[in-house]
Amino acid sequence: MKINKFLLLLALICFNQAFTYAQVLRETRAVWLSTNYRLDWPPATYNQEQQKQDLIKIFDDLKSKNFNTIYFQVRFNGTVLYKSDIEPMSYYISGQTGGETTYDPLDFAIKEARARGFEIHAWVNMLNTFNSNEDKVLAHPQHIYNTHKDWILTWVEDKKKSYWIDPGIPDARKYLVDLVTELASKYDVDGIQYDFLRYPGKGVDDKDTFEKYGNGLSLDDWRRQNINLLVRDVYLSVKRIKPLIKIGAAPIGIYKNKPGAYGWEGVNDVYQDSREWLKEGTIDYLVPQIYWDFKNNPRFDILADDWQNNSYGRLIILGIGAYQKSVYPEMDKMIAYGRKIGAGGVAFFRYEHIKNYNSQLFNEHSYPSVMPWLEILPPESPINLTYKISGNNENAIQFTWEKPKDELEQVKYYSIYKFNGSTPEFSSNSLVDIISSDDNTYTFPITKPQATKYYFAVKSVNQGWLESSRSTNVCEVIIPALYNFAKFIKGADKVMLLTSGANSVLYINSTGNDKILINGVSKQNSESLIYKGLLLAGKNYIQISSLKQYSLIKLTFENENKSLELKLN
Repeated sequence: MKINKFLLLLALICFNQAFTYAQVLRETRAVWLSTNYRLDWPPATYNQEQQKQDLIKIFDDLKSKNFNTIYFQVRFNGTVLYKSDIEPMSYYISGQTGGETTYDPLDFAIKEARARGFEIHAWVNMLNTFNSNEDKVLAHPQHIYNTHKDWILTWVEDKKKSYWIDPGIPDARKYLVDLVTELASKYDVDGIQYDFLRYPGKGVDDKDTFEKYGNGLSLDDWRRQNINLLVRDVYLSVKRIKPLIKIGAAPIGIYKNKPGAYGWEGVNDVYQDSREWLKEGTIDYLVPQIYWDFKNNPRFDILADDWQNNSYGRLIILGIGAYQKSVYPEMDKMIAYGRKIGAGGVAFFRYEHIKNYNSQLFNEHSYPSVMPWLEILPPESPINLTYKISGNNENAIQFTWEKPKDELEQVKYYSIYKFNGSTPEFSSNSLVDIISSDDNTYTFPITKPQATKYYFAVKSVNQGWLESSRSTNVCEVIIPALYNFAKFIKGADKVMLLTSGANSVLYINSTGNDKILINGVSKQNSESLIYKGLLLAGKNYIQISSLKQYSLIKLTFENENKSLELKLN
């Protein structure tokens, strides 16, 4: 019995380890990029070139962390971060509400996101239209508070005043439909995400509107209906002009209270019946704000299960409150839990709180999750992949391919794959990068080559993140440095430099015995002995301490009286 218990425990440990660190090819890895109050961007400057450089820096950081989706906030406080005929530009860009700008923030964000293979969604604060600490925004004549004061509900909480658009007024709902439709028609965003798509609370004073438009319903049912009508009308209007765009929302984390998950209810406290949107098919995805940990009420796992079990076939992405001290240490566990229950991925609120976070669960690239109900067909495949070794030190591979002849212009990205052998295996482990379809070239650095040969192929990817059924030809690439090294050593049939964290292993398969010296040369040209030993016939694994400090290593074979330099960076 003891042996059986031990084996069971061992099996569970092995399962959990495999589960925790398993990589996946399709998983939305999103972050909310908050622009309200300049929380994440833009910086506190009106230098618009600096603003652009700051956004590039953020996007580069997210690329290095293997994120694939950005929720970019474009509306807050009744102003926007794009060129609209309906609402004024935020003063964050020029210093003046509605002021002139040298660039379009959303257009710039779209281009930079697409260049890095990101999906980008325009994040829109819907009904909340002003909070109390930016009074100068209200002075602009085009602010909705001035143009439609009769639509405005006032809410006071903790002595702070906010203004909300009354969704019970049909013309107010139409205003928001027109606003979001304008956004979708003018910009090539992948999606639109609603926030604050709710009432501020039960105590809001909409008595006059209810008396006029209540139509015999109870107050609670009428309020829920108003939100549902807005969701439906926006969905139908936007899909009419762009059927493939993804429409989502970020509801509050608790739909309805249940054991272990008590708190502010979406459906009853703020009339946010997000489950009805899923049921009716008037939303493509939800990112519930489950901003709690596994230990305390309300519990993350209970709420995650509840959302995923009631998805009605639509996509659920788990919102994670990275700003919470109790949540931050558990974020890897939350990613793993989402994979376990079949969720569409995770989203972190917000960028500032994940700047120093690098998840080992994101070690490999991943596509955003697909939405099959959008009925997108796979794109045509690219053809004729070729390469050349480039760089001053032959330290890069430059690939070129022909774009597919795609009359429907389905191709949005290209996926770059690298394999260990000539037989391709398209998985997260082999996915090297995702790039915009604006280019048909790709440069792969080989400053620290790990093999004498690489094998590459390219696929095309469309807006729905479906890959072409076929790839290009598989391209065999011979790495000059290591290939010549392999030929140099008498009898050697394979040489590899294997790296793992701070350690490296030089693998040499040789039929001859020899003495080998390895010297490391730093970037400052100082030289030091890092290994001395015997090279035996057969397989040799030579452990070397961190190579980060060296620009090259020198290998000397005493019996052969030969030496070789291997450049690292």
